[in-house]
Amino acid sequence: MVHTSYIKVFALFLGLAVSSLGYAENSTVFSTFFHKNIQLLKTNLLKTQLSEMPEICDNGIDDDGDGLIDCFDPDCSATCITGNLSRSFVSSSSNYGFFSYDPDPTCASEDWELDWTKFQAPEWFHMEEYDDGSFIMHGTIVSLTDSNDSWDVWIRLHNKRSWAEWSALGRMFYEPSTGGNCSANHTTWDYYETDETASRWFGTPGSANDGKIVTIGHNPTDFSKGVQVGFGANNCETCSCSSFNVRGWYNMSGDLTLPCGDSGSVMSGYETANECNVYNGDFEDGLDYWDAYDGVAVTNDAASGSSAGVINADNG
Repeated sequence: MVHTSYIKVFALFLGLAVSSLGYAENSTVFSTFFHKNIQLLKTNLLKTQLSEMPEICDNGIDDDGDGLIDCFDPDCSATCITGNLSRSFVSSSSNYGFFSYDPDPTCASEDWELDWTKFQAPEWFHMEEYDDGSFIMHGTIVSLTDSNDSWDVWIRLHNKRSWAEWSALGRMFYEPSTGGNCSANHTTWDYYETDETASRWFGTPGSANDGKIVTIGHNPTDFSKGVQVGFGANNCETCSCSSFNVRGWYNMSGDLTLPCGDSGSVMSGYETANECNVYNGDFEDGLDYWDAYDGVAVTNDAASGSSAGVINADNG
């Protein structure tokens, strides 16, 4: 059976041929006109072919031509998101270098502040926890020193474990050599592994990285430490232990091949069940997310469809 889209292309070609007859007396004009419109025909045929192709969700290519790649394409939602949403967050620390990597391929740079390439999120960076043990981080990040160095990030963490489960595998938690301020909290954190099959940086269209693809892998590669999520999980010397954090490490391959990357963020806009997402934005020190009081019913506004309820700031 001939697809209707190809019938349309044939009709366009037929119209082109008929229109060209009027230029037949002048061979030069005819040749220019026909060549120009053949190119137009090729462009439309390519668009038709792309629109008929399904999006393949793990090849780093915009297969269906809609400008969205792999897990950024809603067509891939069933493949990229395998559970039901439990909690969602936004980064409240997106204005500083919460993604970073050592540009030295031997990972020998000693000073994070001076030597590492650091990225911020110009808009909210989203993080979502699912009931199948996965945790997805996605958004756009931009270099602190070069606005043309921009990436669209999709990272999938999986195999969520409690500390009891994690330590039973002989694994550790992260703390600096001088001791972490929140190490006592480590038994309350969740621990994840980076899913390399679904974690990518895609060069933001129009940026210097347009067309580039970077695969994000777990670091350390022996999984002795994981991406840790919970209160005080950044675990630096001066970190607040009442801030809800995600902290992890990664390696990069592809258009950037580097062994040492670091990510750490304070999360806010915490929601459970169907409660509305309310941004705190760190306007009050130590109060990192909003949540509903126990027993408070959350209601929907029939006009706007938004949720509302009595909320309080919780410092953990």
